[in-house]
Amino acid sequence: LYKKCYRGCGRELPFKVKDNIQKDNQMPFADISSIKKHIIQNNIYGVDINKSAIEVCELRLWLWIVKPPEELIFSTEYFDIPSLPNIEYNIRCGNSLIGYCEIERLSEIGSEKFHRIDDKFLSKKGSAIIDILQQKQELISCYYKKDETIEESKKKEIRNAINTIVYDFKEQLNLLLKNDFHNQNLIIPLTPIYISYYINRKDFKKNFQDFLRDLNINNELTYFKVNFKTPVDFDYEAIRRVKGLTCSVNKNTKKVSSIYPTTSFNFKYYSEYGDNPFSKFLIKQVSDWSQVDNIELKKKVDIRDIILINPFYWVMEFPDIFNSASENNKGFDIIIGNPPFIRADTMMTFFYSKGIS
Repeated sequence: LYKKCYRGCGRELPFKVKDNIQKDNQMPFADISSIKKHIIQNNIYGVDINKSAIEVCELRLWLWIVKPPEELIFSTEYFDIPSLPNIEYNIRCGNSLIGYCEIERLSEIGSEKFHRIDDKFLSKKGSAIIDILQQKQELISCYYKKDETIEESKKKEIRNAINTIVYDFKEQLNLLLKNDFHNQNLIIPLTPIYISYYINRKDFKKNFQDFLRDLNINNELTYFKVNFKTPVDFDYEAIRRVKGLTCSVNKNTKKVSSIYPTTSFNFKYYSEYGDNPFSKFLIKQVSDWSQVDNIELKKKVDIRDIILINPFYWVMEFPDIFNSASENNKGFDIIIGNPPFIRADTMMTFFYSKGIS
Protein backbone atom coordinates (compact mmCIF):
# COMPACT_ATOMS: atom_id res chain seq x y z
CA LEU A 1 0.00 0.00 0.00
CA TYR A 2 2.68 2.49 1.04
CA LYS A 3 4.88 1.79 -1.98
CA LYS A 4 2.00 2.63 -4.30
CA CYS A 5 1.13 5.78 -2.34
CA TYR A 6 4.72 6.94 -1.84
CA ARG A 7 4.68 9.78 -4.33
CA GLY A 8 2.69 12.96 -3.70
CA CYS A 9 0.48 13.22 -0.63
CA GLY A 10 0.78 9.47 -0.01
CA ARG A 11 4.33 9.73 1.37
CA GLU A 12 2.93 11.08 4.67
CA LEU A 13 0.35 8.31 5.00
CA PRO A 14 2.42 5.91 7.18
CA PHE A 15 3.11 8.66 9.70
CA LYS A 16 -0.54 9.78 9.80
CA VAL A 17 -1.74 6.19 10.33
CA LYS A 18 0.85 5.70 13.09
CA ASP A 19 -0.19 8.96 14.81
CA ASN A 20 -3.88 8.04 14.66
CA ILE A 21 -3.21 4.59 16.09
CA GLN A 22 -1.22 6.10 18.96
CA LYS A 23 -3.98 8.64 19.63
CA ASP A 24 -6.46 5.77 19.94
CA ASN A 25 -4.22 4.26 22.64
CA GLN A 26 -3.99 1.05 20.65
CA MET A 27 -0.21 0.82 20.57
CA PRO A 28 1.63 -1.39 20.88
CA PHE A 29 0.04 -4.16 18.81
CA ALA A 30 0.81 -7.80 19.42
CA ASP A 31 2.24 -8.30 15.93
CA ILE A 32 2.36 -6.95 12.39
CA SER A 33 -0.84 -8.83 11.46
CA SER A 34 -2.76 -6.91 14.14
CA ILE A 35 -1.57 -3.62 12.66
CA LYS A 36 -2.65 -4.73 9.19
CA LYS A 37 -6.10 -5.69 10.51
CA HIS A 38 -6.46 -2.31 12.19
CA ILE A 39 -5.49 -0.49 8.98
CA ILE A 40 -7.93 -2.48 6.84
CA GLN A 41 -10.91 -2.24 9.19
CA ASN A 42 -10.46 1.43 10.06
CA ASN A 43 -8.81 3.06 7.05
CA ILE A 44 -9.60 1.22 3.82
CA TYR A 45 -12.95 1.37 2.02
CA GLY A 46 -13.83 0.12 -1.44
CA VAL A 47 -16.73 0.09 -3.90
CA ASP A 48 -17.29 -1.81 -7.14
CA ILE A 49 -20.40 -2.57 -9.15
CA ASN A 50 -19.13 -6.09 -9.85
CA LYS A 51 -19.72 -8.55 -7.01
CA SER A 52 -16.81 -10.70 -8.19
CA ALA A 53 -14.47 -7.71 -7.93
CA ILE A 54 -15.53 -7.29 -4.28
CA GLU A 55 -14.65 -10.91 -3.56
CA VAL A 56 -11.25 -10.56 -5.28
CA CYS A 57 -10.53 -7.38 -3.31
CA GLU A 58 -11.37 -9.05 0.00
CA LEU A 59 -9.17 -12.01 -0.92
CA ARG A 60 -6.21 -9.77 -1.78
CA LEU A 61 -6.55 -7.89 1.53
CA TRP A 62 -6.69 -11.16 3.44
CA LEU A 63 -3.62 -12.42 1.59
CA TRP A 64 -1.80 -9.23 2.57
CA ILE A 65 -2.62 -9.96 6.22
CA VAL A 66 -1.47 -13.59 6.19
CA LYS A 67 1.69 -12.85 4.21
CA PRO A 68 4.57 -13.80 6.53
CA PRO A 69 7.23 -11.25 7.50
CA GLU A 70 10.01 -10.94 4.90
CA GLU A 71 12.55 -12.51 7.24
CA LEU A 72 10.43 -15.70 7.37
CA ILE A 73 9.61 -16.05 3.66
CA PHE A 74 12.61 -18.32 2.99
CA SER A 75 12.85 -19.62 6.52
CA THR A 76 11.83 -23.04 7.82
CA GLU A 77 10.68 -21.42 11.03
CA TYR A 78 7.02 -22.02 11.90
CA PHE A 79 4.75 -19.07 11.14
CA ASP A 80 1.38 -18.90 12.87
CA ILE A 81 -1.25 -17.83 10.30
CA PRO A 82 -3.41 -15.05 11.81
CA SER A 83 -7.21 -15.09 11.84
CA LEU A 84 -8.90 -13.11 9.09
CA PRO A 85 -10.93 -10.00 9.97
CA ASN A 86 -14.48 -9.16 8.91
CA ILE A 87 -14.37 -6.47 6.22
CA GLU A 88 -17.69 -6.96 4.43
CA TYR A 89 -18.92 -3.49 5.48
CA ASN A 90 -15.73 -1.81 4.25
CA ILE A 91 -15.71 -3.31 0.76
CA ARG A 92 -19.16 -2.84 -0.73
CA CYS A 93 -20.98 -3.60 -3.96
CA GLY A 94 -22.79 -0.81 -5.79
CA ASN A 95 -22.77 1.78 -8.57
CA SER A 96 -20.40 4.40 -7.17
CA LEU A 97 -21.35 6.92 -9.90
CA ILE A 98 -24.98 7.16 -8.72
CA GLY A 99 -26.10 7.79 -5.15
CA TYR A 100 -26.07 10.35 -2.35
CA CYS A 101 -23.10 11.58 -0.34
CA GLU A 102 -24.84 14.57 1.32
CA ILE A 103 -25.98 13.97 4.89
CA GLU A 104 -28.73 16.57 4.38
CA ARG A 105 -30.63 14.31 1.97
CA LEU A 106 -31.27 11.86 4.81
CA SER A 107 -33.56 14.42 6.46
CA GLU A 108 -36.01 13.84 3.60
CA ILE A 109 -36.79 10.29 4.74
CA GLY A 110 -38.61 9.47 7.96
CA SER A 111 -37.30 7.14 10.65
CA GLU A 112 -40.80 5.69 11.12
CA LYS A 113 -40.21 3.71 7.91
CA PHE A 114 -37.54 1.61 9.60
CA HIS A 115 -38.07 -1.74 11.25
CA ARG A 116 -37.61 -2.01 14.98
CA ILE A 117 -33.97 -2.77 15.74
CA ASP A 118 -32.93 -5.06 18.56
CA ASP A 119 -30.81 -2.94 20.93
CA LYS A 120 -29.11 -5.74 22.85
CA PHE A 121 -25.70 -4.73 21.49
CA LEU A 122 -26.25 -0.96 21.31
CA SER A 123 -24.98 1.63 23.76
CA LYS A 124 -27.96 3.93 23.26
CA LYS A 125 -31.36 4.17 21.62
CA GLY A 126 -32.52 6.77 19.13
CA SER A 127 -35.26 7.33 16.59
CA ALA A 128 -33.77 10.09 14.44
CA ILE A 129 -32.16 9.13 11.12
CA ILE A 130 -28.73 10.13 12.39
CA ASP A 131 -29.25 7.94 15.47
CA ILE A 132 -30.13 4.96 13.28
CA LEU A 133 -26.89 5.49 11.35
CA GLN A 134 -25.03 5.59 14.65
CA GLN A 135 -26.72 2.34 15.69
CA LYS A 136 -25.55 0.78 12.43
CA GLN A 137 -21.94 1.80 13.09
CA GLU A 138 -22.10 0.48 16.67
CA LEU A 139 -23.38 -2.83 15.38
CA ILE A 140 -20.59 -3.02 12.79
CA SER A 141 -17.98 -2.31 15.47
CA CYS A 142 -19.45 -5.08 17.60
CA TYR A 143 -19.58 -7.43 14.60
CA TYR A 144 -15.94 -6.71 13.72
CA LYS A 145 -14.74 -7.12 17.28
CA LYS A 146 -12.91 -10.36 18.00
CA ASP A 147 -14.72 -11.33 21.17
CA GLU A 148 -14.77 -14.97 22.18
CA THR A 149 -17.64 -14.25 24.61
CA ILE A 150 -20.01 -13.50 21.71
CA GLU A 151 -21.37 -16.72 20.28
CA GLU A 152 -21.59 -17.28 16.55
CA SER A 153 -25.40 -17.16 16.75
CA LYS A 154 -25.15 -13.71 18.36
CA LYS A 155 -22.82 -12.60 15.59
CA LYS A 156 -25.45 -13.72 13.11
CA GLU A 157 -28.09 -11.68 14.97
CA ILE A 158 -25.85 -8.61 14.79
CA ARG A 159 -25.23 -9.13 11.08
CA ASN A 160 -28.98 -9.49 10.44
CA ALA A 161 -29.64 -6.27 12.36
CA ILE A 162 -27.03 -4.41 10.28
CA ASN A 163 -28.46 -5.75 7.04
CA THR A 164 -31.98 -4.78 8.13
CA ILE A 165 -30.86 -1.17 8.63
CA VAL A 166 -29.04 -1.18 5.27
CA TYR A 167 -32.11 -2.66 3.53
CA ASP A 168 -34.48 -0.08 5.06
CA PHE A 169 -32.16 2.79 4.18
CA LYS A 170 -31.75 1.62 0.58
CA GLU A 171 -35.50 1.17 0.20
CA GLN A 172 -36.18 4.77 1.28
CA LEU A 173 -33.22 6.27 -0.59
CA ASN A 174 -34.21 4.43 -3.78
CA LEU A 175 -37.65 6.08 -3.59
CA LEU A 176 -35.99 9.45 -3.02
CA LEU A 177 -33.73 8.93 -6.02
CA LYS A 178 -36.68 7.88 -8.17
CA ASN A 179 -38.48 11.11 -7.27
CA ASP A 180 -35.35 13.09 -8.14
CA PHE A 181 -35.27 11.46 -11.57
CA HIS A 182 -38.97 12.21 -12.07
CA ASN A 183 -38.46 15.86 -11.09
CA GLN A 184 -35.71 16.05 -13.72
CA ASN A 185 -38.08 14.47 -16.31
CA LEU A 186 -35.60 11.71 -16.98
CA ILE A 187 -36.98 9.36 -19.65
CA ILE A 188 -35.30 6.12 -20.69
CA PRO A 189 -35.85 4.16 -23.94
CA LEU A 190 -36.58 0.46 -23.67
CA THR A 191 -35.32 -2.26 -25.95
CA PRO A 192 -37.78 -2.54 -28.86
CA ILE A 193 -40.29 -5.38 -28.54
CA TYR A 194 -40.21 -7.56 -31.66
CA ILE A 195 -43.62 -9.10 -32.34
CA SER A 196 -42.21 -12.11 -34.20
CA TYR A 197 -41.08 -13.42 -30.80
CA TYR A 198 -44.69 -13.55 -29.56
CA ILE A 199 -46.97 -13.81 -32.60
CA ASN A 200 -46.90 -17.61 -32.99
CA ARG A 201 -47.62 -18.33 -29.36
CA LYS A 202 -50.98 -19.62 -28.19
CA ASP A 203 -53.49 -16.90 -27.21
CA PHE A 204 -51.19 -14.21 -28.58
CA LYS A 205 -53.38 -11.18 -27.81
CA LYS A 206 -54.12 -12.23 -24.23
CA ASN A 207 -50.52 -13.13 -23.44
CA PHE A 208 -49.14 -10.04 -25.16
CA GLN A 209 -51.59 -7.83 -23.29
CA ASP A 210 -50.46 -9.43 -20.01
CA PHE A 211 -46.86 -8.72 -21.00
CA LEU A 212 -47.63 -5.05 -21.70
CA ARG A 213 -49.54 -4.76 -18.42
CA ASP A 214 -46.58 -6.13 -16.45
CA LEU A 215 -44.30 -3.72 -18.30
CA ASN A 216 -46.53 -0.77 -17.41
CA ILE A 217 -47.61 -2.00 -13.97
CA ASN A 218 -46.47 1.28 -12.35
CA ASN A 219 -47.90 3.42 -15.17
CA GLU A 220 -44.47 4.78 -16.08
CA LEU A 221 -44.78 4.63 -19.90
CA THR A 222 -44.46 8.02 -21.62
CA TYR A 223 -44.18 7.06 -25.31
CA PHE A 224 -44.87 4.21 -27.74
CA LYS A 225 -44.52 3.66 -31.47
CA VAL A 226 -45.91 0.69 -33.41
CA ASN A 227 -43.74 0.07 -36.49
CA PHE A 228 -45.08 -2.05 -39.34
CA LYS A 229 -42.81 -4.36 -41.35
CA THR A 230 -43.87 -2.57 -44.54
CA PRO A 231 -46.41 0.25 -45.04
CA VAL A 232 -49.92 -1.21 -44.81
CA ASP A 233 -53.42 -0.27 -45.89
CA PHE A 234 -54.93 1.19 -42.76
CA ASP A 235 -57.83 3.46 -41.86
CA TYR A 236 -55.52 6.26 -40.78
CA GLU A 237 -58.45 8.67 -40.35
CA ALA A 238 -59.87 6.35 -37.69
CA ILE A 239 -56.51 6.35 -35.93
CA ARG A 240 -56.35 10.14 -35.94
CA ARG A 241 -59.87 10.38 -34.52
CA VAL A 242 -58.58 8.75 -31.34
CA LYS A 243 -57.60 11.61 -29.02
CA GLY A 244 -53.84 11.91 -28.76
CA LEU A 245 -53.10 9.31 -31.45
CA THR A 246 -51.60 9.79 -34.92
CA CYS A 247 -49.69 7.86 -37.60
CA SER A 248 -47.12 8.18 -40.36
CA VAL A 249 -48.83 8.08 -43.77
CA ASN A 250 -47.25 8.02 -47.21
CA LYS A 251 -48.74 10.96 -49.14
CA ASN A 252 -48.82 9.03 -52.42
CA THR A 253 -49.88 5.52 -51.42
CA LYS A 254 -51.81 6.55 -48.27
CA LYS A 255 -50.28 3.57 -46.52
CA VAL A 256 -49.40 3.64 -42.82
CA SER A 257 -45.87 2.83 -41.61
CA SER A 258 -46.26 3.53 -37.87
CA ILE A 259 -48.67 4.58 -35.12
CA TYR A 260 -47.60 6.79 -32.20
CA PRO A 261 -48.99 9.31 -29.69
CA THR A 262 -49.07 13.09 -29.92
CA THR A 263 -48.14 15.34 -27.00
CA SER A 264 -51.83 15.44 -26.01
CA PHE A 265 -52.02 11.71 -25.37
CA ASN A 266 -53.12 11.17 -21.76
CA PHE A 267 -51.22 8.21 -20.33
CA LYS A 268 -52.89 8.72 -16.94
CA TYR A 269 -56.29 8.10 -18.52
CA TYR A 270 -55.05 4.71 -19.70
CA SER A 271 -53.86 3.58 -16.27
CA GLU A 272 -53.48 -0.18 -15.93
CA TYR A 273 -55.65 0.05 -12.80
CA GLY A 274 -58.48 1.94 -14.51
CA ASP A 275 -61.34 1.04 -16.87
CA ASN A 276 -59.20 1.68 -19.96
CA PRO A 277 -55.81 0.04 -19.35
CA PHE A 278 -53.07 0.99 -21.80
CA SER A 279 -52.24 -2.66 -22.56
CA LYS A 280 -55.81 -3.31 -23.73
CA PHE A 281 -56.01 -0.01 -25.63
CA LEU A 282 -52.83 -0.68 -27.64
CA ILE A 283 -53.85 -4.22 -28.59
CA LYS A 284 -57.12 -2.90 -30.05
CA GLN A 285 -55.40 -0.40 -32.35
CA VAL A 286 -54.02 -3.10 -34.68
CA SER A 287 -56.24 -5.76 -36.26
CA ASP A 288 -53.43 -7.91 -37.72
CA TRP A 289 -50.40 -7.97 -35.45
CA SER A 290 -48.49 -10.24 -37.85
CA GLN A 291 -47.91 -7.09 -39.94
CA VAL A 292 -46.12 -5.38 -37.05
CA ASP A 293 -42.33 -5.49 -36.81
CA ASN A 294 -41.73 -3.94 -33.38
CA ILE A 295 -42.94 -1.54 -30.72
CA GLU A 296 -40.69 1.23 -29.41
CA LEU A 297 -41.32 2.31 -25.81
CA LYS A 298 -40.05 5.03 -23.48
CA LYS A 299 -40.75 5.31 -19.78
CA LYS A 300 -40.01 7.15 -16.59
CA VAL A 301 -37.54 5.59 -14.21
CA ASP A 302 -39.38 3.30 -11.80
CA ILE A 303 -38.21 1.54 -8.67
CA ARG A 304 -37.28 -1.58 -10.63
CA ASP A 305 -34.84 0.48 -12.71
CA ILE A 306 -33.33 1.96 -9.56
CA ILE A 307 -32.77 -1.52 -8.10
CA LEU A 308 -31.17 -2.62 -11.38
CA ILE A 309 -28.86 0.42 -11.36
CA ASN A 310 -27.87 -0.49 -7.77
CA PRO A 311 -26.97 3.04 -6.57
CA PHE A 312 -24.31 3.36 -3.91
CA TYR A 313 -25.33 5.64 -1.04
CA TRP A 314 -22.02 6.81 0.37
CA VAL A 315 -23.61 8.71 3.23
CA MET A 316 -25.38 5.56 4.44
CA GLU A 317 -22.65 2.99 3.79
CA PHE A 318 -19.79 5.08 5.23
CA PRO A 319 -21.45 7.58 7.61
CA ASP A 320 -18.28 8.07 9.67
CA ILE A 321 -16.57 9.39 6.54
CA PHE A 322 -19.36 11.69 5.34
CA ASN A 323 -20.91 12.81 8.64
CA SER A 324 -17.86 14.20 10.39
CA ALA A 325 -18.48 17.03 12.87
CA SER A 326 -15.66 18.94 11.17
CA GLU A 327 -16.38 20.14 7.64
CA ASN A 328 -12.68 19.86 6.77
CA ASN A 329 -12.53 16.26 7.96
CA LYS A 330 -15.26 14.89 5.67
CA GLY A 331 -14.43 12.50 2.86
CA PHE A 332 -11.37 10.38 2.14
CA ASP A 333 -7.73 11.38 2.49
CA ILE A 334 -6.68 9.36 -0.55
CA ILE A 335 -8.78 8.12 -3.47
CA ILE A 336 -7.51 5.41 -5.79
CA GLY A 337 -9.68 5.38 -8.92
CA ASN A 338 -9.96 2.99 -11.81
CA PRO A 339 -9.07 4.68 -15.13
CA PRO A 340 -10.57 6.12 -17.26
CA PHE A 341 -13.09 7.43 -14.71
CA ILE A 342 -10.51 9.58 -12.92
CA ARG A 343 -7.92 11.50 -14.94
CA ALA A 344 -5.38 13.41 -12.88
CA ASP A 345 -4.34 15.66 -15.77
CA THR A 346 -7.87 17.06 -16.19
CA MET A 347 -8.62 17.38 -12.48
CA MET A 348 -5.43 18.94 -11.12
CA THR A 349 -6.68 22.49 -11.78
CA PHE A 350 -9.78 21.79 -9.71
CA PHE A 351 -7.77 20.21 -6.88
CA TYR A 352 -5.28 23.07 -6.70
CA SER A 353 -8.11 25.64 -6.74
CA LYS A 354 -9.53 23.92 -3.64
CA GLY A 355 -6.17 23.86 -1.92
CA ILE A 356 -5.83 20.08 -2.30
CA SER A 357 -2.36 18.73 -3.06
